[in-house]
Amino acid sequence: KKAKTVKKIVEVNKTGLGSSAALVTSLVGALLAYFNVVSIPAAGNKKEVNNKDFKLVHNLAQICHSFAQGKIGSGFDVSAAVYGSHVYTRFDKSIIAFVMDQLSNDLAQCQDGQKVIMVNTGLKLWNCVSDFDKWNAEVEQLALPPGIQVLMADICGGSESPSMAKKVLAWKKNEEEEKKVADESEVGGVSGSTSTSTCTSGAREWLELQKVNISLKNLFQKGCVDGISRIEDENSLMDAIRRSILDSRKYLKAMGESAGVPIEPDEQTKLADDTMGIPGVIAAGIPGAGGYDALFVLYKENDGSSSDTTAIRDTIGQFWMDWCDQRKKDGKRGVVCPLSCKCAEFGQGLKHSTLEW
Repeated sequence: KKAKTVKKIVEVNKTGLGSSAALVTSLVGALLAYFNVVSIPAAGNKKEVNNKDFKLVHNLAQICHSFAQGKIGSGFDVSAAVYGSHVYTRFDKSIIAFVMDQLSNDLAQCQDGQKVIMVNTGLKLWNCVSDFDKWNAEVEQLALPPGIQVLMADICGGSESPSMAKKVLAWKKNEEEEKKVADESEVGGVSGSTSTSTCTSGAREWLELQKVNISLKNLFQKGCVDGISRIEDENSLMDAIRRSILDSRKYLKAMGESAGVPIEPDEQTKLADDTMGIPGVIAAGIPGAGGYDALFVLYKENDGSSSDTTAIRDTIGQFWMDWCDQRKKDGKRGVVCPLSCKCAEFGQGLKHSTLEW
């Protein structure tokens, strides 16, 4: 049944929070469940999430989403839609590249607007998604430490994530090729010459970003496993998370500038920095592929001044309202809309539900 919307679907702003991946994943899961290929647990059911049913949905949804976007991206948004909150290491691209090429060839040969795939391609697709041993993606549990909450916001219209991501990937590939040439030149250089690091600035930023990501993962896991028993421990943990996210933003912004892609535009930098100035806010930044379309905030659930767990969240919302009003007075566009989404636990991704139309 078609839902009624204020705007046409093509005019609805995207949030930059993986909505396209969530749509593809839920559709794939629904179709596989309808034809009894998989069994999807109902909401609240703690069924083991690493079973074959979830892996099958994950694998097929990754191919469908990559094919729809015309590239093999990080895969995290699809994986998050399946598994909930976690640390994700993507599978090797070669696992699905040949299937995507075959699908493209089949559709290119279609006539009269028909979109069909050959039986042989269908068999290859099934063999690919069901061969779990080949898929080397890694899923590791992750949750926010106690006392920390997340707030997401949609900002005006969305950026076109596929085109932005393609530019960053092209830049990364070029950086890797430049490093390879530099390495070969160094190997073939004059013996005894003083060598310096051939790692390009872009490669260094990429490597440093990976270190920061690992550091953040360890901080979150430490807060969840060890717990926070003293206020000194809480402040120490939150300060460390704040510094790590600031470092992550620094490297992402530098990479964007090098690639010619607004991963963190100056306008977003100011909004994130100003938001971080609010008491109780741990960190703020730009999620996903970056751009102008969204903002995330980590904040203390309670600053200790009262028992109200929504006070800091309300303060952030009021600040954003004032920010929008000021921009309007200055003749600038910009609407920051807080979203009601919450951080799902690991295992609270894809679920079966009955819709009442």
